Amino acid sequence: MATRFRFALLAAAPGLLAALAGCTIDWDQVAQAGDDLPLLTTGSTGSTGGVTPTTSNGGGSATGTTAATMDETTIGADETIGTDTGDTTTSGASTGDTTDAILPPAIVDVAMPNPVKIAGPAGYTVSTENATTVRAKLDGIELEPLTSEGGSVFAGVVPIYGSVDDGAHVLELIAENEGPASDARSVMFDVATPAPGLPAWAEYGPPGSNTTRLTLTAEGDVIEAGSLEVAGVSRPAIRKRAGSSGALMWAEGTKVIDDRQGSVVGVVVAPDGRMWAAMNVRDGKLWRAHFILLDAEGEPTGVTMNSPFGATVTAIASDGEGGFFAVGYTPTGFDDYDVAVWRVNKDLLPIFTAAPWDYVPQGQDWKAHSFIDLAFDVVVQGDVAWIAGMSQGAHKPEEPNLVEARGLLVRINIDTFAVLSPVGIAAESGAYTQSFHNGIALHPEGALVASQGCDATCTNQRIEVALYSDSGVRLWHKFELSAAVAAGRAVAANKHGLALVAAAMRNGQVLRGRMLSRAVHGNDVPLDVWFLANQSPSAASSIVVGAYDEAFWGGYVTLGGVQRAYAVRLHQ
Repeated sequence: MATRFRFALLAAAPGLLAALAGCTIDWDQVAQAGDDLPLLTTGSTGSTGGVTPTTSNGGGSATGTTAATMDETTIGADETIGTDTGDTTTSGASTGDTTDAILPPAIVDVAMPNPVKIAGPAGYTVSTENATTVRAKLDGIELEPLTSEGGSVFAGVVPIYGSVDDGAHVLELIAENEGPASDARSVMFDVATPAPGLPAWAEYGPPGSNTTRLTLTAEGDVIEAGSLEVAGVSRPAIRKRAGSSGALMWAEGTKVIDDRQGSVVGVVVAPDGRMWAAMNVRDGKLWRAHFILLDAEGEPTGVTMNSPFGATVTAIASDGEGGFFAVGYTPTGFDDYDVAVWRVNKDLLPIFTAAPWDYVPQGQDWKAHSFIDLAFDVVVQGDVAWIAGMSQGAHKPEEPNLVEARGLLVRINIDTFAVLSPVGIAAESGAYTQSFHNGIALHPEGALVASQGCDATCTNQRIEVALYSDSGVRLWHKFELSAAVAAGRAVAANKHGLALVAAAMRNGQVLRGRMLSRAVHGNDVPLDVWFLANQSPSAASSIVVGAYDEAFWGGYVTLGGVQRAYAVRLHQ
């Protein structure tokens, strides 16, 4: 029996319709193919509703980040809550000689923002006398030591993660030197951040733009990847926004990085700031995957890598050392598609180029190339890649004519291509017998996966998110109410046990984006908001989380009948 399913991401695959000719696919009721993915902006004139960065009234700033906006409370020496100066110490005296005494350290002043009004690094400074180090505790928990700013001044950062930290807190400072004495000071401050789900900033792109993925730089700024329509042709493009304000950071706004028709599917940032961009481009009448190395300003370095015609890249992940690991799919010549893998190491040497991987059920070698295998997302942890995707075929030996799409999860070594654990094929979930694993993110217990659940005919679909162990065991599973079209498209984990999901679902007759957060191992629903309040078509396709649980969402909206990018930072 043939399977009828809807899946937006596959619609963009050149040549894929022919491969799936045995299935009836209703593409028109999902998000529009690759051209309907999120949008990009270009230039300063293409952005509206931006927030101008504001300057804090006080407090220091953390290295590489912008300090949280807040008022400042200065604590003087006469406001000491606790002091322990100890005794002045002198070293032992030798015949007629006396070593200079080590003067006790003292905290003279603490400049701590109060109240803290936004998530992020809340910078503060401590002025001292005779101190060589200053330690800090937040509510009794040891923080990173303060750094010396010179002149007996030390700077530190209090991590604020949003509304979870709202309320009164105590910051304890301990000044020390090589002697036995120390000086302690306790400072009270409040955190009062906006309610979860409210936008800190939101930005639209210009007409004809598209954003597929977001990534963050080491400084916490946002790289948007997608396409920009130029002279009626969508071309690969990227842009950079300030994580703190959403402001465009390149003079050009959006940078077109290839003159051919196509789109960037993702960007990864190397430790030195350079960026690998993965894209699909059209050469003549044929499509191929293409990779380009950019400098920190988004300009080409001259390093590129092509792929065979027909191969499609869908996602790229950094190896943490300057190389990358990318996934997608490629035709095999056996009337099917296999997962495709690309690997370039830190020395810029290609290891794999569209290397195929074929799912074969254990002990059923005769089923080689009997499944259509597609990869949609990947994340790398050390030398291990987690690949999420879909395998379509006869998954039930007792029903050889029943063709189903099932979520695919596989772990492989990024350099040897060796499969590291049993291949995970998603199990049935009640009436939802089919599934697509669209997004994946690392979690302390394994990996989070965002999926599209589907019944036997795919007339009912739902957004799903699950946690899988290294061995492929599903540890937790959460799903939403069904709709005619519904899919989790990307997922991220924050430091407070939440899975954040970018999704799209049919609302009435309109496909709309949704932004969700769910408590892993629980049923709490901290966040569930539409991408845009109006009823125009939209979709959320990407979610990334910063060092302080800053949540950035990317996708597209439709304004006045025209599709435009939409990027937003939500309070958490």
